[in-house]
Amino acid sequence: MNEVVALLQAEQSEVLRVGLSGHLGDHSSFGQVTRKQWLHELNEAYHRAAARANELHVPIFFVGYSLGALLALDLMSQNAKIRFDRMVLFAPPLSIKIPRFLIRFARCLLGKGFVVPSFSPNSYRANHGTTLAAYVALIDSLQALRKSGFAHLQKVPTLVLIDLKDELVSYRGVKSELSKFGFSTEWKILPLKEHSSQTPHHLIIDSEAVGTKEWNQIKNWIHQQLFQAEISVQNGTN
Repeated sequence: MNEVVALLQAEQSEVLRVGLSGHLGDHSSFGQVTRKQWLHELNEAYHRAAARANELHVPIFFVGYSLGALLALDLMSQNAKIRFDRMVLFAPPLSIKIPRFLIRFARCLLGKGFVVPSFSPNSYRANHGTTLAAYVALIDSLQALRKSGFAHLQKVPTLVLIDLKDELVSYRGVKSELSKFGFSTEWKILPLKEHSSQTPHHLIIDSEAVGTKEWNQIKNWIHQQLFQAEISVQNGTN
């Protein structure tokens, strides 16, 4: 997420990176992770960030990729007191192409510590693959979010970015999912069409992954989503 962090810092933002269990080199814990554990960790990070934002009298934004994006939505839907002023979500797995029953069946058959190999370049990996425990935690989070009806989320200005050829997340499925729950115009879903590198299409978080042209467009979208709107609001109140 280095280029995303650099973009935010260039706008004078303080950035708090959240490292979830299983993503910090603690490989053994990756086979034991649960939705509850990850939500607890993200909740703690949120309160640290919110306290700092309150101290500085500034808004609090969330930028998340894949699992992180889903967990933030799950956390917010469970607690109305947790709220971000604006969000940018990269490839949130709100509609996945892998059948959910197949993941649960595989866990029962192979064990939760079984690792599904990663196809991302080594420089992007926290681990050499993803455990079935992690996939089940993701499914649990998605089901909880759907059960909540995406509570407390509709009015949060949110930008969703998804590659049309994403191997894990269905662009059409995400659009359908959000439409089903009656999302307002506060949510924008923008498709990425010109993934010019050889990396997986699910990997859309920097210029090396998507190519310089597409990344420049993404940076412009993020800037408009988080900072131009904020400037407009501030100008309107002065």
